[in-house]
Amino acid sequence: METTSVSFGTKMSEPMTREEYKAQQAKLPQTNANSKEENTMAIAGLGILAATTFTTLAGATKRKYN
Repeated sequence: METTSVSFGTKMSEPMTREEYKAQQAKLPQTNANSKEENTMAIAGLGILAATTFTTLAGATKRKYN
């Protein structure tokens, strides 16, 4: 059985088999990207940005003609 020594960061880990290494690499990180609170905050931020941009452009256009 062949072993591979793998280090993550500065700490040296225990030797592992090739199968264990491949299994570890195949596991995806859990990021919880579907959080309802995060989506709500993103939509609110985009809404504020759009409103600010619209009022700035409307104000600049109004001043230009007066």
